Amino acid sequence: MARLTYNVELNSKPDRSGRSQVMVRLHQKGQKPGRVLTSVKIENASRYWDAELLKKEKEKNPNTDRKVVWGKWVVKHPKREPLNDEILQEYERIKKQVGEWLKEFPYLTPSLLAERFREGVIDQYFPLLDEVLEQVKEQAYATYACKLSARTLFKNFLGDKAEVTYLQSVTPIVVREFRDHLKNKAWNKRGDKRMPSTINEIMGRLNNLHELVLIKKGLSQKQAALQSPWTEIEALVEIKTPKTKLTETLINEIKIAPIESKRKVITYEIAFQIWMLARVLAGARISDVIKLRYCEFELNRDGEPVHLRYQMQKTGHLISTPVLEEGRLLLKRWWNPEAKATDYVLPLLNNSKEYARLLTHEQYKKASFEVRRKFSTTLNHWNKSINGALKEIEIGANLSKPLRMHSSRHSFADLALRIMKEEASLTLYDIQLMMGHQSLKTTEIYTKNWEEQDISQPMQVVFRKKE
Repeated sequence: MARLTYNVELNSKPDRSGRSQVMVRLHQKGQKPGRVLTSVKIENASRYWDAELLKKEKEKNPNTDRKVVWGKWVVKHPKREPLNDEILQEYERIKKQVGEWLKEFPYLTPSLLAERFREGVIDQYFPLLDEVLEQVKEQAYATYACKLSARTLFKNFLGDKAEVTYLQSVTPIVVREFRDHLKNKAWNKRGDKRMPSTINEIMGRLNNLHELVLIKKGLSQKQAALQSPWTEIEALVEIKTPKTKLTETLINEIKIAPIESKRKVITYEIAFQIWMLARVLAGARISDVIKLRYCEFELNRDGEPVHLRYQMQKTGHLISTPVLEEGRLLLKRWWNPEAKATDYVLPLLNNSKEYARLLTHEQYKKASFEVRRKFSTTLNHWNKSINGALKEIEIGANLSKPLRMHSSRHSFADLALRIMKEEASLTLYDIQLMMGHQSLKTTEIYTKNWEEQDISQPMQVVFRKKE
């Protein structure tokens, strides 16, 4: 088979900005040549491209016999050295990639090789990700932040290679190496390892971004899903650990447990009261508890809150729930009869900030990205502070499972499930409504008991009925 040769050329057709793109020409005797575009673009290239200068010199003097010096394609340009280095890197990258493809598919012709590059060599990978991340900004800020974090992790993993990583070069091999890197990398200074579920989430977010890139380049959603290298890597087996569900007995034990703390703003007593409030408000999420406003409560004649109507921060779903005696006692710590209707009940969010003007979920979705970012990061700050204080309770009360704000939601679901088994009028659908789940399947996940179940009694009922 004839030897494949490579040559650096300049695209003769400048783009709209007047920049000409550098190409690598693939040639093999007896075959149609293929041209691979690189990421290098040169403005007013005819003034600086050595081959063009040589052509002009020959027009003046036909006897000129000056050869193009290898590695110095760009001359008399203020940035000629970095430009030539970049061209050389592109040349070596393309040559290396062609070599790898020919080992696996030796029948590929120059034109077929160029076609392969055409799928993704023009643009660098991370600028492509950044473009689709701009689209993600229209979604919830937390969604954007998680995907941005995944993109940063992948870029940090590649290091110096990130600058010369192209869509075509993100292969299943690279993806698998990144996943293995996550498995071996310490999660924090204590040496905890990343959980398989966390790694799967990171991989899933990067797959979503990659598919958005492919869709933007003209592929259908189905084609993008089939061609994404992130989908070719099997998900890690996740170890399902029991969720923390506090019973009344455990709650009473926590109330009298000796807790050591140095916290001043969010003490463990305040954190546990917020945890209890979330539990009695049908397992409300921490973000929804923090942003509760006075106008969302219906008051009785004594000015006490007796009913709550609010839109969930995560979904915008409307929740309508009574505020029972236990909830009123917990709210009493912060309740201010002189407060404005739009003020926040808990003294954590700032009533004078721009995000305080967002009274509905629809207004939040239409708000600017910066306002949504500020609101989300503020919620996240208080969430971390409260969870930090709950960690002190976990240690002081010698709990066997982690105590976090979200466990109040699981604790409510567990309590509701236990009552449902005793009270026929309460159904799983009722629990779904109370927790604001859009799908009954989500409620089933929350109410699933991870401990071994004794089915003796229901079995006896079934077979007695049979007889």
